[in-house]
Amino acid sequence: MSYAGNIQLSCIFILCAWGWTITQDSISSYTPVFVPLLLFVIMAHFTLIILAYLFDNPEKYHDHETFPGTMLVIFRIILFFTMVYGTKQTLGGYRTDQRNALSLDASKKQFLVTFSIFAGIWFLCLPIITLISSFCAPYVRHRLVRTVTMIVQTLAFGLVSRQFLSQSTYHRVSTVAGPSLGW
Repeated sequence: MSYAGNIQLSCIFILCAWGWTITQDSISSYTPVFVPLLLFVIMAHFTLIILAYLFDNPEKYHDHETFPGTMLVIFRIILFFTMVYGTKQTLGGYRTDQRNALSLDASKKQFLVTFSIFAGIWFLCLPIITLISSFCAPYVRHRLVRTVTMIVQTLAFGLVSRQFLSQSTYHRVSTVAGPSLGW
């Protein structure tokens, strides 16, 4: 998947984990989280792209054997934990004061947990496959990382996407399901 696609999916998965369109429909309420997150993800990806060109080693078998590749794997793990923390905060109601905490009904909690599992698979696929490939013969690593990552991420994205189809679980639990255009 392209870097632009990874940036978009990472931001959308993390924002949904933090409750965007589940607890509140306005992106403006997430501006303190969204803008720094988006800038961080974009800058980190572009930095890794530049570093990949600077540290290009012709003797490597795949891109994740270099310093920028290792940083990309670590970055994906950090994004995964950011998503997990956001999910925990959303499920917990954001606040320690129970009187002001958001309350989520069972269907919203179930959607958020299922969504986070599938998005977590998408985030962790690359790090896990890269780790597994380090035990394989060097000439097999690139093909293994590329093929298995593509298959697993496609399946995870398909499962996440299935939740967002019309009249789906997402449609029933989100703020999008309410009346639109002021009706």
